[in-house]
Amino acid sequence: MNQVDYQGVVETMRDPDGTLFPTPVALHVSEAFAKKVEPDQDIALRDREGVILAILSVTDKWVPNKANEAGKVFGADDLAHPAVNYLHNTAGAAYLGGAITGIRTPMHYDFKPRRDTPNELPENPTVLGISGTELRRRLREGLEIPEWFSFPEVVKELRRTSPPHSSHGFTVFFTRLSGSGKSTIANALMVKLMEMGGRPVTLLDGDVVRKHLSSEPGFSKEHRDINIRRIGYRRRRGRPLHPSADPEAGSHGPEQSLSNRRISAKMTRPEQRICSGLFLCHALPWQHRRAKAIVSVSLSRFNAPTSARNHGRGPG
Repeated sequence: MNQVDYQGVVETMRDPDGTLFPTPVALHVSEAFAKKVEPDQDIALRDREGVILAILSVTDKWVPNKANEAGKVFGADDLAHPAVNYLHNTAGAAYLGGAITGIRTPMHYDFKPRRDTPNELPENPTVLGISGTELRRRLREGLEIPEWFSFPEVVKELRRTSPPHSSHGFTVFFTRLSGSGKSTIANALMVKLMEMGGRPVTLLDGDVVRKHLSSEPGFSKEHRDINIRRIGYRRRRGRPLHPSADPEAGSHGPEQSLSNRRISAKMTRPEQRICSGLFLCHALPWQHRRAKAIVSVSLSRFNAPTSARNHGRGPG
């Protein structure tokens, strides 16, 4: 395109007849080469092997405002953008424009069926497409991706790096004070998951952990924090259910950083924090009424304790 066309495309993304044209096209050359070229002169355009592909009949020669071009075309004059970096550091300082007379198309050895010229395209083609949101949904739900969308190797890699949720590992972490029903619910859930099948299930009961895996700590705040951190490390190595006595506020941090980390392409850690309400605790013997008065579920992190405990040993 000539200089007038170039300016119109940069400023309005339109060519002179109003057709949408988002990116300007001009021949960039060095200042030294531009000094040798005058309007009405023909330039041979060659490929890397020296084969002439077209003739450019020069009508315009100018020095562009590259900062303006970068801002208008790419949205920012930022060298972190690859195209802006190329514009400033690789493209020539001067532009040439004019009419082009084609001689032959460039020789390509790859993707030949997809390299149609405008004259080879059908007049009313059927345009097929899948948005990024739709692609992610299909990957997430394990749905079919049409053959025309991409090459089989690409789709295979996409499925490997973004497996469906049904193949992800997960952890259910039950926490609150002793006697609030954590082990009872965990055992029931374990049985249900084993009935459903499809993945191994491990139950890490807090009492069992303290007896066999973490027997030396006591019940001080420091030792409870150590126990939770050890559980977090163990949970990274499987898909367990874990009922554990509630640690004090502030001890979730190390455990949160351990358990919320993505372990592999097929293993993520959605967390659920579940506790019994007082209505259930009052139905149990008095020694089991130590519980939280709230049900809190978090799929990404543990919430800090927010409700009062009932440490009473009997009614009232």
